[in-house]
Amino acid sequence: EGFNNRSYSSQVQQWLTEYEKKYGPRGTSQITTEKVPLSQTTGFARVIDVKHLVGTSSKKNWPDSPEIRPDHIQQFEKQNGELQPGDIVIFHSGYSDKYFHPFPQDKACLVEPINGQREGWPAPGPDAIIYLSKKGVRCVATDGPTLGGTQPKRALMTYWALGSKQMVGVEYLTNIGVLPSNAYFIFAAPKIRGSHGGPGRAIALY
Repeated sequence: EGFNNRSYSSQVQQWLTEYEKKYGPRGTSQITTEKVPLSQTTGFARVIDVKHLVGTSSKKNWPDSPEIRPDHIQQFEKQNGELQPGDIVIFHSGYSDKYFHPFPQDKACLVEPINGQREGWPAPGPDAIIYLSKKGVRCVATDGPTLGGTQPKRALMTYWALGSKQMVGVEYLTNIGVLPSNAYFIFAAPKIRGSHGGPGRAIALY
């Protein structure tokens, strides 16, 4: 509460105007990481394969990430059953497994996509986040570096949607491809007071 939107750049203020025109007033929250209950980051893993989106963005629009839309989620539901409240949705693109390497092979993971030298990782837009919130999903995860992707405007809107819906995001997962369909997901974050993001341990039980 009380955040001054005028502290944003004029461009970001315009993006916020667009966001609120389409999605309603951006919400507020007092929830920082130490206040997130473990129950919100545990649940049955619903792994949505988005590898088919890799390579679908136009080079002229880089930096850009292919957008995960509600229809991609709905297609998953048609084939695997509807998402249930409390499910942990994990977007599986294979990105971290392919590109997360130590120096000097590290640039392909973050530096090059952010600088528009290669395509970014598939990432959900705000429409996908809002769709998931209506299904009762309270935690969304990805094996990409961020849920926002490399396109600044869409990334901000994705995070505004997550925060406004009181949802938690988990990023940079690995080995998602080995999870069986009945896996139970746990993300345990250390209790760092006042933190808006930080490290944690992702565990799968099966």
